[in-house]
Amino acid sequence: MLTPLSLWFAERVASRLVGERRFQAWQARRAPPRAFPLPPPGLAGHAIIAGYGRVGRVVAKALAAHGIAHVAIETDHGLAEALRADGVTTVWGDATRLEVPQAARPDKARLIVLAMPDAAGCRMVMAMARAANPEIVAAARAHDVADAKFLTREAGVGLVVMGEREIALGIAGFTLRQFGVDAADAQRTLESFRSRPDDAAA
Repeated sequence: MLTPLSLWFAERVASRLVGERRFQAWQARRAPPRAFPLPPPGLAGHAIIAGYGRVGRVVAKALAAHGIAHVAIETDHGLAEALRADGVTTVWGDATRLEVPQAARPDKARLIVLAMPDAAGCRMVMAMARAANPEIVAAARAHDVADAKFLTREAGVGLVVMGEREIALGIAGFTLRQFGVDAADAQRTLESFRSRPDDAAA
């Protein structure tokens, strides 16, 4: 019962101690950013991109180039605002909080791209997406072999890509071709490395 009165009293004391103008500026900074409108209700068969960094941005551009609907989930409010201004359907918030991926309509989506920086977060988002839609397929990024193994074991993850490994495999493929290895044979070697992450580890 005393909490509202205590808060009111604390705000009055704070405003006198630091000055009314500075106190109002502090309150404005701590106020939550305005809510984003939800994706359109008819949205279906789309892709969800969780994490709009360098990886997510390239995937989104590829989808846009072919007219494929997608929804971005982004934690950075400034970036989310910029995406919306550019016409990208965006959900702002932490993708590991249930209400955030739900707003991207995973129950109607075809695929989810897990472009977040950690495997545990990717796993949480994948679990929530599959709870809403057991048929959804995922593509995930991994930072190291441990992450790649961890994500590869998850049901519904159709592709796990580790940046440095893909760079290494690309260079290995080029190198093999320069030494006259048949392209199909070189590709089989690279695919065998992809299926056994330890073989492609540094």
